[in-house]
Amino acid sequence: MTANMWDPLYQHGVGNAGQPGQVVLQWGVPSFTVAQVDPNPVVMTQGVTTQMAFTVSADITVPAGRTVTLTFPSGVALAPDGVVRYICPAADTNDTLDFTLNPDGSVSVTAPEIDPSTMCFYSVDVQASTTTPGILQGSITINDTTETTYFSIS
Repeated sequence: MTANMWDPLYQHGVGNAGQPGQVVLQWGVPSFTVAQVDPNPVVMTQGVTTQMAFTVSADITVPAGRTVTLTFPSGVALAPDGVVRYICPAADTNDTLDFTLNPDGSVSVTAPEIDPSTMCFYSVDVQASTTTPGILQGSITINDTTETTYFSIS
C-alpha cells in the first residue's frame, strides 16, 4: 500500500517501498440529535400521568449503551410507577426500559442502538405536581448534546 502524498500526515520517506511505514487510524465521532416529539409542549394537569415522547438519532450508527438523561423542571417528575419505553412502530417494538432515577429527580436510561432514523422514539410517563399554570423547561441530554423540553401546566 502506498501513502497518499497529499495527506497532511505524510512524511517523505515513510511509507515508501523498502522504508518503515506508518499506520494512520481514522474514526468518526457521532453527532447526536435529540428532539421532543409533538405535542410540544406537553400539556399537563396536576396529578394526571401524561406521556412525553422524544427521539434520539445520530449521523452514524452507534451501538447500544449510551446514556440518555431527562431533566425535569421543578413541578414535573417521573410519574409514580412511571415507565420509559422504546417504541419502533415499523418493527412492532414497544419495550419497557430499565432506568435510573437520579437524586436530582432526573431519569437516565441506556439507549439501544442509535442510528440516523427518527422513526423510533422514547416515551416517558410524567406527572405535574404544581397547579401554577405556565410553560416549564426541562432537557434531554446524550453525550455533549442537550436540547430543551417544554411542559405546559394547565
